[in-house]
Amino acid sequence: MMSLWVESLKESNEFLNNLIENIPSAVFLVDEDVRLQEFNGSFIKLFSRAEQDVLGQLCGNAIGCAFAVEEKASCGETSNCGRCAIRKSILLSMTKKVPSKKESLIRSFYNGGSKRIKYVQFSTQHITFKLKKMVMVVVDDITEIESQRIELQERQRRLDVDLLAAAGIQRSLLPQRMPVLDRLRFHWKFVPCERIGGDIFNVVSLPGDKLACYMLDVSGHGVPAAMVTVSVS
Repeated sequence: MMSLWVESLKESNEFLNNLIENIPSAVFLVDEDVRLQEFNGSFIKLFSRAEQDVLGQLCGNAIGCAFAVEEKASCGETSNCGRCAIRKSILLSMTKKVPSKKESLIRSFYNGGSKRIKYVQFSTQHITFKLKKMVMVVVDDITEIESQRIELQERQRRLDVDLLAAAGIQRSLLPQRMPVLDRLRFHWKFVPCERIGGDIFNVVSLPGDKLACYMLDVSGHGVPAAMVTVSVS
């Protein structure tokens, strides 16, 4: 029975080694002291660290945490360690076996000698590996995706500013004062379906106690329709 158990354990360890080595996510195992005991090739690629510089190192020092590098401190002793989401998740998984899943983190890392801001998602899981309690940490670099999202948000912000300016111009073309007559009173409310629209109107006094009214309703809505109304107006 013991022989079968040992063989099964050996196979499970080999399977785990093959698994973590052949997935695109950076995977590393830390022990109860939060020191790296195993890692895959994607870990080296993501954090641009030499293998001899990470094995047995504390987590923050191994991944090039900017706080650890700049403060020349050990992981667990920097000014940020009390707020570090990765460290908190590792300790929670280690002590209470509570996993974390796809938590987000923005952090500066020193990789390959240069400081870079990375957006990452990480998950933690308590495991037993080589008869020792470990925590498996899986990290995915989403920096490119987040950078694109931020760029799109900035473009949208600039577009919103331009649309607000255009809406102000369109409002300025609406009647500022309505004619006042003994038997007529005019009231209106202009609510475009978007920031700007394809509708515009006016009421103007004419000689001989007469009025002229017009209303434009351009097909469509938004910027193209608004440009036509401004031109016609």
